[in-house]
Amino acid sequence: MKLLGKKTLQVMIADAVGVSARTVIEFIGVFASWEVMIMVAIAPTIVAIFTDNDLQDWCEKCVFGSASEIDNPRDMTAEGRAKICQEQEDQLVKALHETFGLPLTEKLQQEEADEKLKQLKAEVQAWRHIHN
Repeated sequence: MKLLGKKTLQVMIADAVGVSARTVIEFIGVFASWEVMIMVAIAPTIVAIFTDNDLQDWCEKCVFGSASEIDNPRDMTAEGRAKICQEQEDQLVKALHETFGLPLTEKLQQEEADEKLKQLKAEVQAWRHIHN
């Protein structure tokens, strides 16, 4: 009887391993099917269509965009217009850099380097505060 019970247990384990292996193979087969491959190929395109990139955001927020914070640039002083023009040009360069990988201007590269340095200094200061 003990021998029969041991054999039955071994057969049950072998069947369980066979079922799980079959399940894994079926799972891989489903995910390797042409339907899933088409979904994987189409998903990034769908995401790109329904999400805005940095350049689209810039177009909406610029002086002529629908989400502009500037009501009427003609009412501004010459200095104000020049400042807004420079800010928007910088934002455009950043958007083109993020969207297409175009290089930043020297001014913006310096600003980014200064910002990174500022963040590092803040992290060092926080680290010192914690460890002292």
